[in-house]
Amino acid sequence: MCGIAGCLSKDLISRELINKTLLSMSNRGPDNQSSLNLQFNNKKLYFFHSRLSIIDLKTRSNQPFKFQNFTLIFNGEIYNFREIKAQLISLGYKFKTESDTEVVIKAFSKWKTDSFNKFVGMWSIAIWDNKLKKLYLSRDRFGEKPFYYIMKNDEFYFASELRTLKILYKKQLEFNKSKINNFIFKGYKSLYKDNETFIEHVKQVKPSECLVLFKGKLTSEKYWKVSYSPNHKISYEDILNNVKYLVEKSVQRTLISDVPLSIMLSGGIDSSTILGIARKKFNKDFKSFSIIDNDARYDEIENINLTKKFLNNKNIKLKLNGKSKLNFAKLKKLSKYHFKPVLTISSFLSSLLTKKISNTNIKVNLSGIGADEIFTGYYDHTLFYLNVIKKEKFFNKNYLYWKKNYKKNIRNPYLNNEKFILQNKNFRKHIFETNLDINDFSKTKIVSNFEEKYFTKDVLRNRMLNECFYETIPVLTDQDDLNHMYNSIENRCPFLDKDLVEFVSTIPTKHLMGSGLTKNLLRESCKEYVDKKVMFDSKKKGFNATIQSIFDFTDKNLNNYILNKKSEVYEFVDFFKFKKLLNKKKYLNSESKFIFSVISTMLFIENFNEKNL
Repeated sequence: MCGIAGCLSKDLISRELINKTLLSMSNRGPDNQSSLNLQFNNKKLYFFHSRLSIIDLKTRSNQPFKFQNFTLIFNGEIYNFREIKAQLISLGYKFKTESDTEVVIKAFSKWKTDSFNKFVGMWSIAIWDNKLKKLYLSRDRFGEKPFYYIMKNDEFYFASELRTLKILYKKQLEFNKSKINNFIFKGYKSLYKDNETFIEHVKQVKPSECLVLFKGKLTSEKYWKVSYSPNHKISYEDILNNVKYLVEKSVQRTLISDVPLSIMLSGGIDSSTILGIARKKFNKDFKSFSIIDNDARYDEIENINLTKKFLNNKNIKLKLNGKSKLNFAKLKKLSKYHFKPVLTISSFLSSLLTKKISNTNIKVNLSGIGADEIFTGYYDHTLFYLNVIKKEKFFNKNYLYWKKNYKKNIRNPYLNNEKFILQNKNFRKHIFETNLDINDFSKTKIVSNFEEKYFTKDVLRNRMLNECFYETIPVLTDQDDLNHMYNSIENRCPFLDKDLVEFVSTIPTKHLMGSGLTKNLLRESCKEYVDKKVMFDSKKKGFNATIQSIFDFTDKNLNNYILNKKSEVYEFVDFFKFKKLLNKKKYLNSESKFIFSVISTMLFIENFNEKNL
């Protein structure tokens, strides 16, 4: 895991700016930092790299890495690099390192952009072809590794992080008011419908995308895509066997490391399954880390302890303390590193936990990101599933299960009434409008123009694929990367696996939930690895907390800081209505999220306006 940056410009970059750029990347790679510049025609190409050493810790694998006419900088991990290396050796290639870096550049020399579809893993890659004078940029299939760029006035800049990009670009930039407004009032699921960012003129390389810069023109090609293509001939037994095999294989891939690993353990089945497979299948014994909240809505200590006992695992807990004045100071500091709003309360919690992990000198951490979107993990999935199967004989059995086990736990007012979705499969108000009153806080009229990309007429699978590529996974991987890199830790997500996702996309929807239980295929196929009570617990709490478990708003200094009328956030939010909300004794779940979004945006704007980053 590393940090990368670069630019193609007519200007000579000063040593001072080179050092400042590398310094801004130091969290992403404290083990080695270096830069390179090449001259061609009237332009200069600069590459910057900051290394966090995970595989082949020797200096021979430092970057920028050269081979023939190619120069590479690379952030990420290619989990199947050894298989690709063996293939290249059979074709006559020789290797001097044990790293995936050398495999990436030699695979590219052999197969060019087709090599990206051979890789299994996570990455942002920049390759310069000095012979053809072409710059290639590639991002992994699920956007696990960030990749930002600016193309303006025949100049091109790119980086792993927005803060680095702003430093390198030097010129004046403005924050994106439309993106801010959408985030505050429509939520994080509205943010990745396009490749725009919180900063004007800064765009993202899209997941599964390869960009090529040649003679001042930028072209794009998508090297991978997935759609719902059901195989109606496959048996349920074969489905379970394949799911088990592919989940095990993916976990095994993500265990490759020359440094110690850990896992973030919640009370749910996703992280418990990963830990169970690592422990029971591959005999890997590593620490788990968990957040404990006193709020009963989010407290998962019972399930965490059951998993700890079942797997004989060493679990380290972080107990939340809403009275701690340090929490707000931590959010301010984190926001400065993110250089955009910290998008969710869960993200902030994750940052607290990654800090605790880093204190134990662990450099690689696993998480269960992706299982909800791949296997059906959200409450609205249960209703869309019922909509899809409403003509099937087993509909009533599933519907009764939903009423008994799910309805009582749902806080979203739209999902409490099943008729919204059962009678109208195109109903989507529950996604942006979880609380009808929040739009009243806006100083402009909010138009809820929710858009969904079309993949398939199957409404559940279409929702899941949208979550996978446009709504939730892009947010989760973005925040996960930043929080881990802030603490110089590599993050890995075993469920975000090419082979696993491709196979699940062939499973007929009717098999996804069995008698009505979400993630039924994961539960049934991997039940030997998780305590039975945990594995078949239908209640979803999620990695979350109320904002009052984090901040003490009775603290006058904190209250005065947030209620500063001069803050630019109140160009978007009605100050007096927000003040009244903040002074409530207890918040609804949606109000808690809204308050956090406003505070987080306030901090981003402050950081953005600072002259010295």
